[in-house]
Amino acid sequence: MWKRLTSIILLATVIGCGYGFTGGVNNLPPDVRSIAIPVFSNNTSELGIETIFTNAVIDEFLHSNLLPIKDESQADAVLLGTIKSIDISSLAYDRRDVSIQNRLTLYLDIVLRTQKDGTVLWQVKNLADNQEFEVCSDPVRTEANRKEAIREIAIRTAEKIHYRTFENF
Repeated sequence: MWKRLTSIILLATVIGCGYGFTGGVNNLPPDVRSIAIPVFSNNTSELGIETIFTNAVIDEFLHSNLLPIKDESQADAVLLGTIKSIDISSLAYDRRDVSIQNRLTLYLDIVLRTQKDGTVLWQVKNLADNQEFEVCSDPVRTEANRKEAIREIAIRTAEKIHYRTFENF
């Protein structure tokens, strides 16, 4: 009962202070009413990473419902992404000097441009994010951990791209 009452008081305080959550703002030019998100380019040796990132970005845009996603030929703007590189470095070792924790870092270039004349609305070069993952004696588990690290980076990157597109324009 006290938890519920505390939650209600906290919510009333936050609302009463004029605090608001972001996520519903569209600061794009008025003639940009739709977006295309083609499959990202992949300049790495990581097979399928372009699909993981493209799907994460599409999901983020669909979730917000601020701008319809259309085919590239019908959209007002196009969001292009290039996955430039992927680096893995060891962070921790066991007493036999075997890596037990790695950091995976991805670098991307992102550009949003208008479809009609190619005007660049925003772009980021070398957008980087990283995620640590456990290295196990079982290579299958290590690979699953590495793939999960990639997915987590993709989700965070999609959030950054979405924010940059709408609110930080």
